[in-house]
Amino acid sequence: MKHAIRMVLWLIAAGLIVIGGLNVTLELTRHWLRQTSLSAWFCLLWVVFIVLGVILFVKASALASRLTDDFDE
Repeated sequence: MKHAIRMVLWLIAAGLIVIGGLNVTLELTRHWLRQTSLSAWFCLLWVVFIVLGVILFVKASALASRLTDDFDE
């Protein structure tokens, strides 16, 4: 059970990292190609998602063991 929970947490973390990274990259590319104003708050929001994904990825094993303590015998 712990392994399954850890894998789900890793998938969520990977999704946060990929989606956040793509959004920041696309925003920077839009700014560079169209010479538009850069939305710093938009980039900062997605960087927070990347950081949360990295933290979740690192802490997934500990969190999975805490979540499955009741199910282990």
